[in-house]
Amino acid sequence: MWHKITVWHYQQMYPIITNPPKDWAEKDIENKLISIINNLTENQVNSLSTKQLNKYRSELYFLKDNYEGQPVNRIYANKRIYRFIKDSKDINTARYIESKYFMKDLIPNLHKIAASIVIPQERKWFKYVDLKYDSELHQEYANDILHANFKEVYFSVVFFYQLFNDWTPITKDYLMENLNKQGLTMDKAEKVAAILWNILDGNTAQK
Repeated sequence: MWHKITVWHYQQMYPIITNPPKDWAEKDIENKLISIINNLTENQVNSLSTKQLNKYRSELYFLKDNYEGQPVNRIYANKRIYRFIKDSKDINTARYIESKYFMKDLIPNLHKIAASIVIPQERKWFKYVDLKYDSELHQEYANDILHANFKEVYFSVVFFYQLFNDWTPITKDYLMENLNKQGLTMDKAEKVAAILWNILDGNTAQK
């Protein structure tokens, strides 16, 4: 069933799975999950036959699995193609800060984080070609990624975040160098980097 679950699906399911309303019975939780996964309204779920409802309920057992996955090179999202960046040094300072900020709340921001660490692509003949990344289209990229497979996006983001952790000791210097290239003196770059470092410090990956 995981192949059917998009980023959007899981973001809607996540609070219900982790912290359902206290006055909800198990049946209420199951019905809500069924409506999300199968793109049904609650009225449509309530109108299902007992046989069909039991079938849908039996399919929910996949959520109890300790699911595993691997990062992917690219995803297909809303009829578009995006390639995941594999090296944290290949993104600029603004995208680095952006992705670290969104990491504070991983699942709700998963599409926004992914949009910061991908490159749009197109298929030309028998190969994939990178397109220019436009920061002004970040929200558009993020909206596309809502339609992508959850596991592919999640494990690719987690993989990239682990690279962040490995990269942490040199990140402050990297920020300073990039700020300097963008026109700040090294003295000002150091002060700005120190502020950013304090803001970004302490982010931990969600398991």
